Amino acid sequence: MPDPAAALHALLVHGLVRPAGAHLPERFTALQLVRLLHLRDRTPAAARAC
Repeated sequence: MPDPAAALHALLVHGLVRPAGAHLPERFTALQLVRLLHLRDRTPAAARAC
């Protein structure tokens, strides 16, 4: 099972997510590219083949 903290750290190091701000220290925002890739990976293979 992947370690969520390690995954988040890797995303931070590569600039794919960033802290939301001082007002929400426990939250992060993702770049639009990351959101699109995440949605693409969640789409069933049959839908991607079209």
